[in-house]
Amino acid sequence: MQHVVQKAVCVLECNVITRLVFPRRFKLSRRDGCSRILQQTSITRDWFSVYSQPNPDSISRLGISVSKRVVPGAVKRNRLKRLIRECFRQHIHHDVARDVVIRVRKPLDESKKSSARLLLSAMLDKALMPK
Repeated sequence: MQHVVQKAVCVLECNVITRLVFPRRFKLSRRDGCSRILQQTSITRDWFSVYSQPNPDSISRLGISVSKRVVPGAVKRNRLKRLIRECFRQHIHHDVARDVVIRVRKPLDESKKSSARLLLSAMLDKALMPK
């Protein structure tokens, strides 16, 4: 599966900026059954719980759950969602069609960000493994 890349041109500097995007077809909406997936067994570690289930489509989709109680600030919550989406985007396999829901369990400090990313990568490798 190719990663979707958008190119934007800065008008003043004439530089081409490449930014990676996360298309809507990879997002798992509530009506697609997040609650159904959350009833499955999870892979749980320090900061995250990862739930996964096979889906009938040909692509893997992601749902993210970050509650206001766990991460009260909207800016930090959105930054954490971006981190999760980027990590998932890098771990999408071509031949695996799974719905994945990632639930954040506790706040993430900026100093622990790199270790949390490595932990989430390992958890996603396990959840997206072809079965």
